[in-house]
Amino acid sequence: MVRTRRLCSRFGEDHRAFLAKEIDRLLPIARDPRNPMARIARFLIDSLLWCWTADGVDSDGNAVRDGLKYDLRHQRHTTQALELWEANGRRGSGLRHEHAVPKTVLLKHLLTLEDATPSLVGKTLERFCFAIIVSRSEDDLLNERGYRETMPPDWSFAAADCDPLARYVACDLGTSVRDPLTPSAAAG
Repeated sequence: MVRTRRLCSRFGEDHRAFLAKEIDRLLPIARDPRNPMARIARFLIDSLLWCWTADGVDSDGNAVRDGLKYDLRHQRHTTQALELWEANGRRGSGLRHEHAVPKTVLLKHLLTLEDATPSLVGKTLERFCFAIIVSRSEDDLLNERGYRETMPPDWSFAAADCDPLARYVACDLGTSVRDPLTPSAAAG
């Protein structure tokens, strides 16, 4: 049996609202060290953050796990990642799905939002929870420079001008990050 790749699109507002609502529901449990389910709640939030960036919706409206994980038509990416993606028949070989702001950093921030609402969670995720597709060598560079799960020391969610791409800038990859491909560019 040959498995075909399903064409997917990004989650719509309803899907994202669902994810934000679920994260908001789990936050009080995750931040309570006395709650025996705190670790599970943090694990579930981490998984939902992954869904926010990697999953998609098929033509029947069903969520597809990792449906957009390496799809540069929907993901920001570096120039080197684009070259590899095209050379490999638009597959993820040699690529890494990175979170602009690492999920661990984002989770810690979400846990500090005492008065969180689904709306606030959604706005936070819209601004800070997105993928950057990089090559393995670019991923290695981020790791070598100490940015696997951290942001630069002077970076803060509270800063009005905080750049979610700050760790890429710190590794001289910032100018290489591109927006998702337009339909006409992806068709070529």
